[in-house]
Parts: sequence; structure tokens; C-alpha cells
Amino acid sequence: MEQIDPIKEILMKYSTIEEHLDKRLQEMKQEELKSKILHDEDNDKSSQEPYKLLNLEEAKIRNSNLIKSLEISKARLRSRSTFSPVEQILQQAIENYRKNPALQCNSSQ
Repeated sequence: MEQIDPIKEILMKYSTIEEHLDKRLQEMKQEELKSKILHDEDNDKSSQEPYKLLNLEEAKIRNSNLIKSLEISKARLRSRSTFSPVEQILQQAIENYRKNPALQCNSSQ
């Protein structure tokens, strides 16, 4: 009787598993390549649609509106960065102090 070498048996078992995995890996790579090609085609189609060639007048109008919008945003940001509500509160306190003589100290008393 022949004895089967345990190492040879293990190698045979794992070689069939390895072949199966290699085949599956190749199939997955092909599927991935197909999906990438389809995705790229979809991106090409969608990226071409929103762009519209503008004539000179339309481009000038669009650019001037964009500049106006940017200037408004810049002014809002500038005003918000320099405005301090504490200053407004202090100004109101000073006004109340000046208007109400009871709050004022008299140095003659």
C-alpha cells in the first residue's frame, strides 16, 4: 500500500483553492474594469451637459453679477468682523448716563 505524503496532500488541497481564488480574482478585476469604464462614460456625459458656450454679452453679464455677489459677500464679512455688540451696549450706557441726571455724580455734594 502506498502512503500518501501529508505535505503533498496539503499542497494539492491548497493549490486547487488557490486556482479557484485566482480565477475569482480575475473575474472581479474584469467586473471592476467594466464598472469603471461605465462610470467614466457617465461622468463624461454629465460633465459635458452643464457647460454652455456663452456669447460675449452673456459672459459679461454673468461675470458682473458674480463680481457684485462677491463684493456683497466681502462687505458682509468685513462688517461682521468689525462690529462689536459690546461697543453698542457701552454707547447705550453712556447715552442713559447723560440723559438721567440721577446717575451722575455731583462733586459739589
